[in-house]
Amino acid sequence: MRVVRRWLPFFLFSVVTAAMPARADGFDHAHEAWTRVLRTHVNEGRVAYTALHAGDGGKALDAYLTTVGAVTPAQYAAFTSPQKLAFWINAYNATCIKNFVSRMPLRSVQGTGLNPPDGNRVKVAVKVEGGESVSLADVEQKILPRFKDPRAWLALTCGARGHPPLKGTAYRADVLDSQLDDAAQRFISDPARNRVDAGARTLRLATVFQWHRREMEAVGGPLPGVVAPYLDADGYEMARKYGAGVKVVFEPFEWDPNGY
Repeated sequence: MRVVRRWLPFFLFSVVTAAMPARADGFDHAHEAWTRVLRTHVNEGRVAYTALHAGDGGKALDAYLTTVGAVTPAQYAAFTSPQKLAFWINAYNATCIKNFVSRMPLRSVQGTGLNPPDGNRVKVAVKVEGGESVSLADVEQKILPRFKDPRAWLALTCGARGHPPLKGTAYRADVLDSQLDDAAQRFISDPARNRVDAGARTLRLATVFQWHRREMEAVGGPLPGVVAPYLDADGYEMARKYGAGVKVVFEPFEWDPNGY
């Protein structure tokens, strides 16, 4: 992999703040409660929804979301930028998992309000934005762009196989840069999701890039440059040489649940 960092200012800020106490403002920035749920119910990106629904994992998930929802605007204002981004990614993913479990059994995520095309229907129970809850779509379209890091969208999952796989641990401010890099690398380099046709100067990318193209390009430039550091040698060279001249085609989305 040829990593050419395009988001160095955020990375430097992460390093500077990494040593800050995890609970200095009364909030657990390690998101340990969420990590306990993930370690018990996530295996290689797949979620044990049935076990979450039937066991104590659902209660633990509810408790974590209650803690997240209790954060006040004043507390949130004191968070560092990496802490805020980790907060939103975790809140988004936990909300999606909670809503999926509450709708079981599901054979498809399409039309549930958990996916970007209709993400306005599901609210994230966080009231740090003017005292009102925000929707999943608000997180994707209004909040994440503030952090100017296109990798952030590749850390989100709505419960479908077509989305990036869910990590087995929470996102944390102190290691956020490496976590986002890992998420981007795993998703972009997966040939089942993204492929390079160097001869045709074409990238065949997952639908996630189509849904979030506007936001990603606003903070990271043309898509070929955004994904280039995580492509194979042929793809990297093609993106470096032709840039915005590379044709981008989007693959069909897999709506099947990402669980068992």
